[in-house]
Amino acid sequence: MKNITTVVTLLCIVVGLSSVSCKKKADPVVPTGGLGGTATLLIYPQHHAKAYSINTCKVYIKYNASDAPATYDDSAICICADSIVSCTFTNLKNGNYYLYGYGYDTVVHYTVAGGLGVSISTQGATTNVALPITEI
Repeated sequence: MKNITTVVTLLCIVVGLSSVSCKKKADPVVPTGGLGGTATLLIYPQHHAKAYSINTCKVYIKYNASDAPATYDDSAICICADSIVSCTFTNLKNGNYYLYGYGYDTVVHYTVAGGLGVSISTQGATTNVALPITEI
């Protein structure tokens, strides 16, 4: 009888402990960069802090990346408006993006390129980005 009482007591302890489970705190939601949002990136490729002398510049974008990737998800060709060269990526979600620009500087006559990681944290807003590029 004493053994049965001990077994029942141990069984009650095990059942009681298993019903009180430890819950892991949920990981914070990290925004994933990509299409489907309302944010815009307005990119100004700049060589020697100037955005007007870059001709035929193309900017590549990688969604959800902070470092230079092996491949890119999309690209945009820069246009010159009011003597300023720029391009735009629209419909982006909050998150991280990596930008890489490649073009030609008509003042110094060099092919130029460079990349930069950027982050979007405000939906519906336009984020202006000065993309530094240099001779290659």
